[in-house]
Amino acid sequence: SFGFSFSDEQVRQEKLKTLHSLSDKMLAEKSPLIEFPINRAIIYTPVVYMPSVLAHWISNAAGLSVIENLYLARLFSMFAGCLLLYAAIRIIPVLKWPIAFLFLFPAAIHIRSSVSADTMANSMILLFFAAVLYYRASGKILNIREIACLTLLALMVSLSKSVYVCLLAMLLLLPVKRFKSISYYISMLVMCIVLPIIANLLWSLEISHIYTLSKPPMEEVVTQNAVWTRPANIDESAQIQWILQNPLTFMHYFLPQLVTLPLFYIIDMGNLLIVPQVVAPAALIIFIFGGMYLIRDDIRLLTMTGYERLLIALIALGILALIFLMMFIVATPVGDDAIGGIQGRYFLPIIPLILLCIKPQRLEKLK
Repeated sequence: SFGFSFSDEQVRQEKLKTLHSLSDKMLAEKSPLIEFPINRAIIYTPVVYMPSVLAHWISNAAGLSVIENLYLARLFSMFAGCLLLYAAIRIIPVLKWPIAFLFLFPAAIHIRSSVSADTMANSMILLFFAAVLYYRASGKILNIREIACLTLLALMVSLSKSVYVCLLAMLLLLPVKRFKSISYYISMLVMCIVLPIIANLLWSLEISHIYTLSKPPMEEVVTQNAVWTRPANIDESAQIQWILQNPLTFMHYFLPQLVTLPLFYIIDMGNLLIVPQVVAPAALIIFIFGGMYLIRDDIRLLTMTGYERLLIALIALGILALIFLMMFIVATPVGDDAIGGIQGRYFLPIIPLILLCIKPQRLEKLK
């Protein structure tokens, strides 16, 4: 009833048993307190759930049932995600077809039709990416309204998922000559980089009490009519302390997974949830060669220096490292050497950056 899907049937059955047991407990015990495990999504800002919240308000006003509320939220989320993706593809000067192809991956379609933070997060990140390239290629002087638009998009990116805050460094691709004066350029950097980071830090302080629940073996907190619990061995503060005390051991675990696992998760995005062993390798081949073909010559419309390509590569690497670091802290048991909780859709915003780093001459050779 929560609209979740799982590729592993055993995991799916375990989730269903959990939901059924909670339902039976609610019916058997006429208690106002229901025990429920805390999900990592609880730390997300309301920004990524705006369409679903609007759907919830409408369904409440219309007196719809819970299941109707759920499907309306999924519909609103899908519509908002598609609208933002359309706007991004419309304004971006390059990579239109590769981006359209990328977001038609099965995993991308699935998540876009569910109540998930990734729907809005990926769409807003791509829209910010497209806006920066659009203003860079437009050749016109940016006015106050356009700077305010960039600031709003930067805030949305920062408040969608904090690991993508590195993407704000793309604003450095905007040359000073696109602004009326150097003071306008500095003001833009302050508004579009400093303010979103401050907003993200303020939200982190607002939810900091959640991390006090993670002391093993199990800690509880009562919120209205629910008892929220954290799983044993997931302790963010203890994990950070372990990293600081064992930096070399951490890097020994961290770096090999940072290098090898992203490709595996990108392959998994092509999984049609039917025959993973057959579909995933085929999806990888289609993505590499189809993507290189679809990119064609339009990337020549955006002239970039080697330093700018290096900056984009560092941004992609920074986002990748933050994703793995965050999941090691919030989703990996203390003392475990395997980073858990990572999914292929987390890398969707990184792939356009990688494509942007490839020189057109190299693409011609690949084609």
